[in-house]
Amino acid sequence: MMVEETKQFTVPEDPGYLTRPNPTGLPESQEKRNQSSGKRIAHKKSRTGCQNCKRRRVKCDEYQPSCARCDRLQLQCYYMFSGKQSPHHHNGEVDIPRLQQRPSASVLDDEKNIFNFLQLELLHTYDMFTWTALPWSLVLGDFWRVSVPSLALKHEYLMKALLAIPALQLAKLRPERRGLYISTALDYYRTASETARDILHNVSESDGVPLFLFSALSVLIGTISDDDASFYDMIGILQGMKGLLDDLSENISKSSLAPLISYGAERWAFQQHHDQSELEFQRNREPLDDFQALLSRRNLESDTLAVYNQVIERLRDANKCVYVWEGADALVWIYRSLGDFVPLLGAKKQEALVLLAHFAVILNRCETQWWLHGWAYHIMSSVYQNLDEDHKMWVYGPANEIGWPCPSPSYQNISSDYFQVYIDGQMETEAQASQDPGAGFDFKLYRYTPSLPAAIVSVVVFAILTLLHTWRLYRARAFYFTAFTIGGLCYCGRIWSHYDKFSIGGFVIQAILILVAPALYAASIYMILGRLIRTVRGEHLSLIPVDWVTRIFVTGDVVAFSLQAGGGGIQAAGTLDLYRAGEKIIIAGLFVQIVVFGFFVLTSLLFHYRLAKNPTSTASGSTPWKRYLFVLYITSAIILVRSIFRVVEYLQGNDGYLISHEIFLYIFDTILMAVVMAIFLIWYVEHLEDKKRRKSEEDHDTSGSNDFILEERRKDRETHSSKATEAAPEIKDWCGEERPKCGSCIRREVLCEYPGEPQAINDVAVDTPTDRVGRAPPPQPNSRSRANYNLREGSATGPLATVVATPGTDSGVSEPSVATDFNFSIKDLALLHHWTVCTSVDVYRTPELNPLWQVIFPQIGFRYPFVAHAILSLAALHLAYIEGSRNGQYIMKATHHHEEALRGFHEVVRHVSVENSEALLAWSLINVLYVFGITKQLADNVEGSSPRLRKDRVLGAEWIPMIRGVDAVLGPTYDYLRAGRMSQVVDLGNWSELDPDDASAEEMDIQVCRARETWKNSSDAEIYEEALRVLRKCRMFIVQFDKMDPRTLQQWSCNRAWAGPLAFVHFTPQSYFTLLHQRQPQALILFAFFGALLHGLNHYWFMEGWGKDIVEVVEELLGSYWRPWVVWPLAVVGIN
Repeated sequence: MMVEETKQFTVPEDPGYLTRPNPTGLPESQEKRNQSSGKRIAHKKSRTGCQNCKRRRVKCDEYQPSCARCDRLQLQCYYMFSGKQSPHHHNGEVDIPRLQQRPSASVLDDEKNIFNFLQLELLHTYDMFTWTALPWSLVLGDFWRVSVPSLALKHEYLMKALLAIPALQLAKLRPERRGLYISTALDYYRTASETARDILHNVSESDGVPLFLFSALSVLIGTISDDDASFYDMIGILQGMKGLLDDLSENISKSSLAPLISYGAERWAFQQHHDQSELEFQRNREPLDDFQALLSRRNLESDTLAVYNQVIERLRDANKCVYVWEGADALVWIYRSLGDFVPLLGAKKQEALVLLAHFAVILNRCETQWWLHGWAYHIMSSVYQNLDEDHKMWVYGPANEIGWPCPSPSYQNISSDYFQVYIDGQMETEAQASQDPGAGFDFKLYRYTPSLPAAIVSVVVFAILTLLHTWRLYRARAFYFTAFTIGGLCYCGRIWSHYDKFSIGGFVIQAILILVAPALYAASIYMILGRLIRTVRGEHLSLIPVDWVTRIFVTGDVVAFSLQAGGGGIQAAGTLDLYRAGEKIIIAGLFVQIVVFGFFVLTSLLFHYRLAKNPTSTASGSTPWKRYLFVLYITSAIILVRSIFRVVEYLQGNDGYLISHEIFLYIFDTILMAVVMAIFLIWYVEHLEDKKRRKSEEDHDTSGSNDFILEERRKDRETHSSKATEAAPEIKDWCGEERPKCGSCIRREVLCEYPGEPQAINDVAVDTPTDRVGRAPPPQPNSRSRANYNLREGSATGPLATVVATPGTDSGVSEPSVATDFNFSIKDLALLHHWTVCTSVDVYRTPELNPLWQVIFPQIGFRYPFVAHAILSLAALHLAYIEGSRNGQYIMKATHHHEEALRGFHEVVRHVSVENSEALLAWSLINVLYVFGITKQLADNVEGSSPRLRKDRVLGAEWIPMIRGVDAVLGPTYDYLRAGRMSQVVDLGNWSELDPDDASAEEMDIQVCRARETWKNSSDAEIYEEALRVLRKCRMFIVQFDKMDPRTLQQWSCNRAWAGPLAFVHFTPQSYFTLLHQRQPQALILFAFFGALLHGLNHYWFMEGWGKDIVEVVEELLGSYWRPWVVWPLAVVGIN
């Protein structure tokens, strides 16, 4: 039934009081630029410009669709909202939030149902990560992961709104691409909202469910979108959702959205009847109780007072709801208070605004949810700005609870009734404090007035020493002295405290910086010892290995520094308990510093003694190592004296003698630290070797047999990295040496290539099935890199010739060009969703390998289109298997995507390198699964009239060369793949260590060994023996996992028994498969046992029926004479 007249959900006119600070809406009308003069109109001094200008904090002329600055810098200009007025205010109707129109350099074209790789990446991000960060519970897990995407895949505008959410999430997680993701999200939501707005004019029953979901997604997008939306927008959307639910409640409650509605109602009902005594500690009763008491004293109309009381009760319920359910919907209170409360907000009623401030407390408890982050502060700020002076004190309670920096209270013009409530509360607080055991604690920031002359002199002295140290630092390039340049910043805080000794800010500055400065000095001292040991070539004389000297002592210094700084910060919190806790932490930090310094002095003295007794040749030279050590002794002793003073001072407490007299601070801290700086300034420790310089000299001294290595190292020193990539040095940047791509190349989006790695194999060509002429395979890698690795036993057909010959695909495809049109339809997005949720976890059914198929393969596919098409082809094939369709739409889709994947593979395989090796491996693995799956599904249609085709298929005329061809493609990069993230699918662990002769006797091993009698007198006996050995080894590899203990299995990371059967195809000599294709009986008998082994994978959908087909075909070919030799395989697969 069509809804002819939809209900008009009116929203009061936006009063402008709920808009967050720094809105980004643009005025509806824009002044045109002065075309005649060529000058732009002077822009307003506002904060409503484009996002690029806001981020750079520069003025924006707000010209649409692109401001002048973005035009000049050739940036993509984007705005958050189309106007300063609420996007929901449109002729009194509830409208969908409208985002700014702009010309489309967008990823979305005008053509319908066209998506690209960015959309695929966003959907994959949602399926893997985003849904777990939405309003979530165990009940709603399947709703967000399955139901929402499934509904969005049926409505294009819903899909675009859904993709906007992961785009906004990635904008927060990837700041380097933030602009792209935000503009993408805005484009998606703009397009989706236009479609939704058109549907709103004539809503049918079938439109209600997707519109309701779109409204829910709009709320999420509004809360996420860079903190620039209006809270009023959210109220408008929620009111529209409530209207839809009222009109179409029956349809929505019976749809896939039912869990969202029913769970929210059940959650709300549960807290209504929950045992109040259990939640007594959770309820923030006092502020609301006080405010409710205040409302009862004011002369309010009875209806208005009833509304406020009802809202307060709902706030209490929402407060409990947030505590009981982690990730609960913090917006339930707004949804349930939309009736009479919204008009009061629209009228700027002060009481209503205060209630909204209390709601900010609830939002603050949901700060861990990324989509609500920052909302509490924004709402509190907006409320405070719209309260008059007579009512601002009303929000001090909730503001302090969330930590919002509320301005100091002004007691002028405070209403008498609230002032009385406030005074009563203060008196009660003071009464409770008088009963507190710590109330008598006499705590003072200072027990004297800080001396102004002493502080000024200290600042001047330390400023001079700091400037001199800075000059010496850059002159000597001794950057390990950087800590000495912080000088006397701390004494500026004492000047501040002289004028206001109750100021916490001044106290914190001087207390923390004076306390932790010696720890920073100590770090430089520690580094000097390690460099000095290297300089005199005395590494063998050190108590601690020289590489660990700096690490150990600086680590201890960092611990001491952290404890002292943390304790000082805790002390500044202003409460008794925190002050005492901070005091204990500081004392612990000082003790750590004393212990570390004592051990350092001991290490220095021992090194001094050993070097004096057994001087090195370098120590006998011009290096004044004794002077440097004496400098270390003196400065270390000074810092030790200062640390002991500090320990005694803090042990005496806040009212102790030392801390009560300022003179001791200057004698035992200020003067001592100035002396340390002066000593290092006069006897400056320079010309010491660091680790890099020493290593460079050692490289330079290497003998002539390493000339090549020396040349490489000289090049490396020029590029600032021993293993820098080729791209990074060109831009004069440091290389992080991450594999397969360094951070510098990723940031600049350039090709990352490492010198010395296997380079592109340009002479490898791909033969099509129409030209299977054998060619020499690539050179064989190191024999140690792989168990039984052998590429020289290639067949006459050549492995590369058949790696692309795939059943179900046009075998005549030989075009080397890669498809350039990478547009995808919404059906392709559905395939990717199915891959992430279902197909990827159904490949190996091993949880430890799920990340490889769910995350890594799609990530590779987003970079290499032919891998993405391969993923979609296998997902479509899996859907065809589930549907039971042999010639349906999914088979057509699978074939289409596989053809596209083949075109891309043809192009890339001509240039095999480390860079694309992962993509080639991923494609090869997916292609193997595709071949097994598609061949079986098309078998009836293709082989119905030709039994010979069935025999060729089952005996591997195409799929055996295809699997073996993977070696030829990836052999040169095998070592790289084995050491990378794909190791789980290329590393067979202990395969090379297995010996079939050591295997325990079991049925298959006994039966297959009987086959030796068939080739006793054959000239090919050696070939059959090798094939038998590999087959037995495969069985041994599989069986070991049945008896493996959990600890050993954990070292393997997962059960890899699934790799055993296909290892036979991989490691068996090519000469055996030649005999198999000649239908030699002995080869067929062994292949029957392989079929029995393969039958163990029958529970995998793509391998279903393959083992049985192999045994059945072999039995047909052998006849009755040879049948006794295959009785056991026939029994295993269930053939009588």
